[in-house]
Amino acid sequence: MKKLLEALPGLVFAVLYFGNWAITGKWDIYLATAGLMISALVQVLAMKLYGWKISAMIGLFFWLAMIFGGMTLVFQNVVFIQWKPTIFHWGAATVLLGSRLVGNGHYVGNALGRFLALELPDRAWKHLTWGWAAGWFAMGAANLYVAYQFSEQIWMAYKPIAGFVFTFVLVLSSYFYLHGSHQLPVDTGPKPAIKEPK
Repeated sequence: MKKLLEALPGLVFAVLYFGNWAITGKWDIYLATAGLMISALVQVLAMKLYGWKISAMIGLFFWLAMIFGGMTLVFQNVVFIQWKPTIFHWGAATVLLGSRLVGNGHYVGNALGRFLALELPDRAWKHLTWGWAAGWFAMGAANLYVAYQFSEQIWMAYKPIAGFVFTFVLVLSSYFYLHGSHQLPVDTGPKPAIKEPK
């Protein structure tokens, strides 16, 4: 349920955009934007209702959806919603880098924790933080390139695919870095039982 809620705004955005075209033959980025804003609000309210923690990333996504989505609808200009993913990725990268200055700097560990349970030295977390921040800055720049160089429809198709591909590449790159630098935890198998003295 929580995973579905996390993906809800993006799914609604894409379904309304491509679904409207399939039904009416017209592309309507403004309908999709309104759906994105409503579903982002539903996402946050549902998480609060269930008592789930709202992560910094979801909070950032919510406010960007409200602000940039609102400007898109008010000014009837698609450029605002096209900038939203870039601001999100650059904001996420800034939060990552800031986590090295405030807190334990293990935001990357929390993200990777969805895939792997890792206990790593601080040096590894530091390198992964820099790598992921650079990756997210690149994602933001790539989004702007596609938005300004290609059609709205290509940008809409690119957005969900790129999000998956970039994340997969970051996770895979993290694995190869840890493997190549011999920092992956070694599974030594079950520990022998300790015999208690009689």
